[in-house]
Amino acid sequence: MSESEDWPEDVRYPDDVSREDVLGVFEVVKGPTVTTSDVKMVLGCSQERARELLEDLRATGDVRRRKSAGMYLYWRTSDEEVELPPYYQA
Repeated sequence: MSESEDWPEDVRYPDDVSREDVLGVFEVVKGPTVTTSDVKMVLGCSQERARELLEDLRATGDVRRRKSAGMYLYWRTSDEEVELPPYYQA
């Protein structure tokens, strides 16, 4: 298998996708939440890289998440946002 066959052309290498790219997904996807699959589809990165970047954004407080139907839903935070009860802060 050649090097070009090892990695599909339409999938970006992990270093090519930034936190800012992920925040831009919130502008593209309809609705207030995104999933790792949304990030993967919009940015063309791997599912794992999408999860890593969303979790980085969560660690810095730029996004929050909750689990629903076995998947995590992420949404952007803002200064005006009311603090959620602990059971929403998965």
